[in-house]
Amino acid sequence: MRPTGVIESRAIWLMVVVGMFVVVLMDKMGAPQKWHAAIVGTAVSFGGVALVYQRKWPYWPFWASLGMCFAVHVVALWIVFERLLAPIKTMGILIWAPTAFAEAIFLVGLVPYLERKLWHKKPGRN
Repeated sequence: MRPTGVIESRAIWLMVVVGMFVVVLMDKMGAPQKWHAAIVGTAVSFGGVALVYQRKWPYWPFWASLGMCFAVHVVALWIVFERLLAPIKTMGILIWAPTAFAEAIFLVGLVPYLERKLWHKKPGRN
């Protein structure tokens, strides 16, 4: 069994590499710089939640719940950045950081709630 620090380090580096890949891809597609804040905010929110619940990694209900939240997040992020913030072309990552941290705190409570509601057997049912 690997020490927890090694697993966390690898997970963080994986998030960094994926984040950089997405940033480069969006730059090549001509997306405005403001999307960098959205990408980093997503990595902070979902990466933080994944690291907090590292003990749940082997269980598919955790990943399914996190995936559902991610799908809603992507749609909401598109609405905010593409529609509400349409005139803005650049945004500092630190401006978006409080929103990302608030979302992470919200997700820390929401993901286990979804797991319980959607995937655990109800009492008295087989």
